[in-house]
Amino acid sequence: MNHDGTTGTTMRVVLQSELSQVSHFAFLATLIVSCCLAES
Repeated sequence: MNHDGTTGTTMRVVLQSELSQVSHFAFLATLIVSCCLAES
C-alpha cells in the first residue's frame, strides 16, 4: 500500500485551511491598524 497520496492530500488540505486562517487574521489585523491610525 502506498499512503503518500493520501498523506499529501491531507497535508494540502491542512495547509490550505491554515493559510486561509492566517490570511483572515492578517485582514482583521490590517483593519484594526487602519482604524487606530485613522483615529490618531
